[in-house]
Amino acid sequence: MNAVLSAMKVGRVEPQYRQITRQLRELISSGALKPGDRLPSTLDLCRRWDARPCTVQAAMAPLVREGLLQRLPRHGTTVAERKAKPLSRVAVYYTEDVFSDAGSPFQRALHAILKTRLIQSGVELETWVDPRGHAQSRAVWSDLMKAAQSRRFDALIVPDLKAPQASWIERLPVPVACMSPIPGANVVAVDYVSVFVLGLRSLKAQGCKGIGVISSFGAGETRKRGACSIGQEAMASFRAAVVQLGVKVRENWVCAPRKALCSQADFQQFGYEAMHALWKQAKRPDGLIVSDDVMLAGVFSAMLELGIRSTDDLKLVGFKNSAIPVFTPLAVTFAEVSTEEIAGALLEQIQKQLKGEPVMHRLIPPLLRTVHRKQQQ
Repeated sequence: MNAVLSAMKVGRVEPQYRQITRQLRELISSGALKPGDRLPSTLDLCRRWDARPCTVQAAMAPLVREGLLQRLPRHGTTVAERKAKPLSRVAVYYTEDVFSDAGSPFQRALHAILKTRLIQSGVELETWVDPRGHAQSRAVWSDLMKAAQSRRFDALIVPDLKAPQASWIERLPVPVACMSPIPGANVVAVDYVSVFVLGLRSLKAQGCKGIGVISSFGAGETRKRGACSIGQEAMASFRAAVVQLGVKVRENWVCAPRKALCSQADFQQFGYEAMHALWKQAKRPDGLIVSDDVMLAGVFSAMLELGIRSTDDLKLVGFKNSAIPVFTPLAVTFAEVSTEEIAGALLEQIQKQLKGEPVMHRLIPPLLRTVHRKQQQ
């Protein structure tokens, strides 16, 4: 045991707790740490890894939640027997009422798919809508925490996890799977890097020389414990691909909001205003990537108002979730991501944790699909 743990190397490249969690999970999965093996005390581990007690506790928490480790009073922490636990009820947590008229169509579509799949498997779905608002949701929701501690549900899915809630969601004593802009082992996310790179390649193949972007990435982009958000990584990859493909992108062709966009109307208004601002410039792109399907309604409205003929004046690539209908009055190539695949990945993350298997950050790639004028999608 001591030799196995002493072989672990904890550096400074990423947060200590993540390194410890990952390496312990690998040791358990490989059999180097066997069921029944007892870990040294927290203080001993702190000395061994030059870490603080809170860091060691944070590293252990997801492994306890996943069932890989178990804490027993007066016996310390041991490697758990790997037994698959039956799944009978799954909770879904939202910070806002997604079922209202102002709620996210994507969240509603994803919820419906999750509910159907769970019911088909004989599993109940329980919905938790946080009534406290965004500001208060930074703190632990005691009702949800108590329900998890009493095992009212076996696992939790968070379809839109933001950094403010992540710190306490991670401490829930049940398996958790989420969609989030912050990378993590139990996170499912859209592969926005591929969205931008595929978009650039498609526009170049259509003969575009200069390419613009209207994206929700910008305001609200956060760093958590030193990790780049998915949006930051996507924009960095976009700029690298621009150089590689030899197309032109001016800084004033990249439009991002200065403040976080909250409602559907906010996204549509930003798309409308950004398109107008882009077309007022003396030099304009002949290709455009719009990275959010909600923004497309505003972009289309502005293009029609400005008299822009999509295929002649501007070629368009837009991001889209497969379950969301988008009316397309102009020709557009969609980088489309399967909502069914997202739902399946979230459920797979839960099942793996229940079986004591390691989970990894899962990116869902898009596929390109061209839609011509006046087709209802």
